[in-house]
Amino acid sequence: MGGQIAMVFEYQIYFRQNCLGPLVFLLFTIIALIWDAIEVIKVQRPVCIKKCGAEIALFCICSFLFTINFIPLLRGGIYLLFERETDKTIVSGVIEETGEIDFYTGAKYGVEQNQGSGETITISGVKYYLVTYGDLKEGDSVTAEVLPKSRFVLSIMKNDK
Repeated sequence: MGGQIAMVFEYQIYFRQNCLGPLVFLLFTIIALIWDAIEVIKVQRPVCIKKCGAEIALFCICSFLFTINFIPLLRGGIYLLFERETDKTIVSGVIEETGEIDFYTGAKYGVEQNQGSGETITISGVKYYLVTYGDLKEGDSVTAEVLPKSRFVLSIMKNDK
């Protein structure tokens, strides 16, 4: 792929932060929720409100954290279990839309020592996820190497005009 602006992103960071990390945390959260449910069931109903305050708070916190960590998996991270870097395909087209992914609806994508929430670009009607689109803007003609199922961008280049 020839071009002026070239950006390359690491598959391992995508895998770690959008698949492995959320899965491990979800497993921990599910175990905590099951333990919490067992503790609540052990207590008799009339005294449950008084004695289960900590368990109810733990349940609410775990439910919130479960939701936050489930979103990256729904956004394509779960496909990284089965998708490898060698599965990449090449996509060419014009950037139709760009956007940022905030902390609450997305995962970290590897910006600045693996911190940052990531960005999206839409090429030919398909939304792709990447660390940053840098100086690229809507209307630029680009060629990108992407993972087809998860739609993570491994590299992107602006095409010469």
